[in-house]
Amino acid sequence: MKWRLPDNWTVIQSDGRRVRIEVSQDGNTLVGTAHGGPGNGSVEMTGALSGSVVGDTVNLTIWWPDRTIAEFNGTVSGDGRIEGTTYIQPDCASSVGWHAEPALSPWE
Repeated sequence: MKWRLPDNWTVIQSDGRRVRIEVSQDGNTLVGTAHGGPGNGSVEMTGALSGSVVGDTVNLTIWWPDRTIAEFNGTVSGDGRIEGTTYIQPDCASSVGWHAEPALSPWE
């Protein structure tokens, strides 16, 4: 199934951090901006975002202005809910879970 992402949505990490996403979708390709940040949440940052949604797989990369790069990898369930894991480069050893709200809608 092909999925359409909402123009505005929120990634909620299992550690309590939130990232607001503004995205444009052209087929499988995603581009946009992210608001939040990989830090302790006390300073909001805006980063560039690119990614893809292919079948039931969503991959996002966010380039934050503090030079960190966040990778979000997820899977879409049958009801459109995305869940996955994220990690910050270059320390790819530690990761946290995440889910997105709202759910995706099927591509028409």
